[in-house]
Amino acid sequence: MGYRLLNYKDSPESGNHSHEAFWENVGSIIGSHLDLDTVVWPGHTIFGPTEHAREFFTIVTRPAEPFVYIRGPVMSKNECSANTACLEVFTYDPEEITEAVMAFRSNINNDRYYLTHCCDGVVVDILHSLSVDLKFDFVMYFKNDSNYGSYSNGTWNGMVSDVINGAADILAGAVSVTSGRLEGIDFTESFYYSSFNMVTSAEEKRTTLFAFLNPFDSLVWVTIVSCAFTVALVTSLFEWNSPFGLNPWGKKRERNYTLGSALTMVFSIWFGNTVVIKSPKSWPSKWLQNIWAATALILLAGYTANLAAFLAGSAFDDPGFSILDSKVRTLNSLLIKTGF
Repeated sequence: MGYRLLNYKDSPESGNHSHEAFWENVGSIIGSHLDLDTVVWPGHTIFGPTEHAREFFTIVTRPAEPFVYIRGPVMSKNECSANTACLEVFTYDPEEITEAVMAFRSNINNDRYYLTHCCDGVVVDILHSLSVDLKFDFVMYFKNDSNYGSYSNGTWNGMVSDVINGAADILAGAVSVTSGRLEGIDFTESFYYSSFNMVTSAEEKRTTLFAFLNPFDSLVWVTIVSCAFTVALVTSLFEWNSPFGLNPWGKKRERNYTLGSALTMVFSIWFGNTVVIKSPKSWPSKWLQNIWAATALILLAGYTANLAAFLAGSAFDDPGFSILDSKVRTLNSLLIKTGF
């Protein structure tokens, strides 16, 4: 496994006081082999960051214990002597967030845009450790929602949006590293890995009297039965009104075709039973009977396939029954990475 080493550089442009910041690849780590070029630190020195060149970063986060604890609100930053003062902002506008952060740094109360809280936790401890080693200052803020960041309708939202639109320099917290978010922002290596497994008791299996109906939805069954009765009724009408059919009100015939005869024909074909039935004589009835026979063949094949799948699923028994089961302990595919 290899790592790229990136150097964050801030180069002043000639002729004005603006700065152009960019990341430069200065080396790599592959296994135990280190390949490193010169690193330029804040203050444009190669000997490490200088005290007079401390950078300032605005950091967006979300409450997520034990990574970020939120206490408060409090009246002032002085009440967070044992913790780190942070802001709860009430706006999503990048310029207003920047204004709230600047007012907070200048000890100006601005209840319109923010409230002061006290923050601590694993993420806050890591940021303080990095600020000592890399000599930078920071202010953390959060919003009262759970939107970490996703891409929707051509734009980013949540904390990822704050980094992309410039409201925040760093996103820090219990944020999962996903392929989608990697397209919008860069992540550090994850500082915490967590796999979640769930073990439940075995479900008691019971076979009901109407279990044979489970392969199809109730609406499908209603539709099939309705079609069967409709075919029987229409076939009877064809026979009764055709001069060539078994017509009880037309010519005198020894055998008459009734609604009962049509129902016997329809359900015999559907269930595939070989019983003695009266065959219709008129050509519209014969066509309708053949169409119903083809439909019944498709229905029977679909029902058989769904029944086999249903029986296979109901007979499946997961042997994992304990929290110590080897299958539960090796679900590494459910690993969740957290980084900033």
